[in-house]
Amino acid sequence: MGLRWEDWGDAAFARARATGRPLLLSLTARWCGACHRMDEETWGDPGVAARVAEVAVPVRVDADARPIRMWHDEEIETLQVSGAERVAAAKFDIEGKSTYPDATFTLRLSYGTVQGYEENGHHVGPFTVIGGAFERATGRDPFKLPESWIRANDNHQLNPSTPFNMC
Repeated sequence: MGLRWEDWGDAAFARARATGRPLLLSLTARWCGACHRMDEETWGDPGVAARVAEVAVPVRVDADARPIRMWHDEEIETLQVSGAERVAAAKFDIEGKSTYPDATFTLRLSYGTVQGYEENGHHVGPFTVIGGAFERATGRDPFKLPESWIRANDNHQLNPSTPFNMC
C-alpha cells in the first residue's frame, strides 16, 4: 500500500507539532506526468511509505483542486453551516426539548434497503464495524488503538462484525 497523504490544513499542522515531525509537502496536479510516476514508483513503494510515515507528516496539495476547495469553503460551506443553525433553531422552537436531536439535524429518508456499494472491485458494506478499526490500525496516531481494545481483540472478546458508530 502506498503513502497515506493528509490534506493541507490545521489537522496536519497539529499532528506535525504534536509528533515533532516535519511536513513532507507534495504539490501535484492531474496534468503532471512526473507527479503520477512519483506516486507509482516512489510513494507507492511500501518501504518508502512506511519510512516516510515514521519520520514526517505527508501532506498533499492538489494544484487543480485547491482553488475549487477554497471557493467551496468560503462560499458554500458557510451557507451550509448557517442554514443548519437556522434549521436547528426552528426545530427547537417547534419541538422544544421533547425530541432528542440527531448530530446533524438532517432528515432521515429511506429509499429501500441499505446494501452498500462496489468500489474498485471491493464490496463496501453499508455499516462501519469494529473490525474495520483493527484492519486500519497502524500502531501510530491517528490509527493507534487503545491497548484495552487490542487485548480484548486478542482474547476474542470482540466480534469484528459488531456495528460501530464513530460519531
